[in-house]
Amino acid sequence: MKQGALSFSDVRRVRDSPAFVFSLAFLLCGLLAGSFTGMHIPQNDGTYMNSLAELLTQSPAMLSWKTVLSCIGCVAAWPLAAVILGSGPGRGLWIALLIAIRGFLLSFAVAAILQQSGLRGIYLSAATTGVMSLFALPALLLLASAALMAGQSAGRNGYWKGLRQYTGTMAVSLLLLLAAALWRLFVTPMLLSIVGI
Repeated sequence: MKQGALSFSDVRRVRDSPAFVFSLAFLLCGLLAGSFTGMHIPQNDGTYMNSLAELLTQSPAMLSWKTVLSCIGCVAAWPLAAVILGSGPGRGLWIALLIAIRGFLLSFAVAAILQQSGLRGIYLSAATTGVMSLFALPALLLLASAALMAGQSAGRNGYWKGLRQYTGTMAVSLLLLLAAALWRLFVTPMLLSIVGI
């Protein structure tokens, strides 16, 4: 294979690295903290949890450029932040914090939906955040791990050059993020319309 050609072997290398295990551990910590916090919010009709659940289960009435750009921005913001944080000092701390916050917010949102809707909330959380996260979270973990590895192997000036060796990881992550955005834009409204939302 020619040097510089797109190779997906680095996805396996990133997935098997200690940086990936590090990222995954902080994601799990965030998920657990968010679910415990969400479960201990008192149930009340006027709580912010109900407002959050209604916001998360809203479906755009009409697909517009603003909706598309907003969705792409929401999906791509976390992985892009991980790549940017990887270029600075203290990258391990900031990336770990970013991933833990992402996990916390995801599980807290699911808890809000489950609290408001009961068993119906399982369907709603899967349709709105669950399946989309099956695409978006691996992309975040792969890019965060690649950023950590590029930062460790390269000096301060060589981070962006070091990140180039993970083009396969970036390509797979981009495809996963595209799938997450398409799910949110097209499949989620269809699934929500089935239950009358």
